[in-house]
Amino acid sequence: MTTKHSIAHFSGHEQQALHTIKNLIVDQLKPLMIFYIKSRYQSCLERSTFSNMQKEDTRNYAVWLLLIQQDDAGINDVRNLLLNEALPDGYNVHTIHYTLSQVTAYLKTYSLFFCWLFRFGILLHQREGALEKLPVPAISKRQYASQVKVWLQSFPDLVDGIDIKLNPVPARHHYFYQSPCKNENRLIRINGRGHLTISFNDFPRGTIT
Repeated sequence: MTTKHSIAHFSGHEQQALHTIKNLIVDQLKPLMIFYIKSRYQSCLERSTFSNMQKEDTRNYAVWLLLIQQDDAGINDVRNLLLNEALPDGYNVHTIHYTLSQVTAYLKTYSLFFCWLFRFGILLHQREGALEKLPVPAISKRQYASQVKVWLQSFPDLVDGIDIKLNPVPARHHYFYQSPCKNENRLIRINGRGHLTISFNDFPRGTIT
């Protein structure tokens, strides 16, 4: 499933912020998957004639993420609070939590939110081949773009409209399954004598490592 998009079009500050936030979440909450939903980046630059032309650059970055976890994983408000306290100043993360079985059920019932996010969203992290286990409907962006636009206007906070289904419902047998990551070791000879072995990881497109 080649549906995960690169974040190369994000600014350098946004990419650095996502790396920092993703690493903290993986370390503290240990989710199976992290999907990027949306973000807001604000930069304020001030100059003054009365302060030796000094400038102050204030940056704020807020991001909304979907965290998918094992069915038996326990998440509480304290751990989420500690996550935000560990972030650098100006960073703020909002997390939405679902279990793997819940997400599977939403995909099988064609939830617009989950089908669109999994088909066209940005995957920041996955482990244990979690994405490979999910039946993601093979939907067309053109076919559902107008419905998504209306849905977003009706549910700007996204999660309240999570039960809204794709219309029309896709053919039930059309699914994408993610190919596993591949590890490849290559032997490189140096001057025909010694050698160096390098391991290459073929990650799904758009993942952050």
